[in-house]
Amino acid sequence: MRSLTRRQLLWPFLRRDEPVEEAPPPAPAPAPAPAGSGFARRGMAGARPLPAMMAPRVVGARCLALRGGCSTCVERCPDHAVLLVGGMPAVDEAACSGCGICVGVCPAPTLAFELVRRTPT
Repeated sequence: MRSLTRRQLLWPFLRRDEPVEEAPPPAPAPAPAPAGSGFARRGMAGARPLPAMMAPRVVGARCLALRGGCSTCVERCPDHAVLLVGGMPAVDEAACSGCGICVGVCPAPTLAFELVRRTPT
C-alpha cells in the first residue's frame, strides 16, 4: 500500500492550479544497538547507562503520574527498582542497576527524572 501525503489526500478540495507532490521514499531502517550494550536485548537502543555514582530520582511536579496515571517507568524497569508509592513512582537506589531505561522511556514533556548522587551504603 502506498502512503499518501495530506496534500494528495485532500487534492479534490485544493485549488486545481497547485501541483501535487510525490510521497518521499521510506526512511532507512535504524542501525542496531552495539553488541554488548545490553539494550538490544531489552529493545531500548536509545537508553544510556547512568554513571556509577549517580541514581535517578523522580521529580514529582514533572511526572505524568501526578496528572493521569502514567506508570511507564515502573513497567519497563528490568530491576523492579521503580515502585509506585502513593500513586507516584519512586526509585529504590539499592535495587537500581543504573541501566537508564526508566530515564529513556519517560514520556513526560520535561523529563521527570533527575540524577542525584547515590547515598553511600
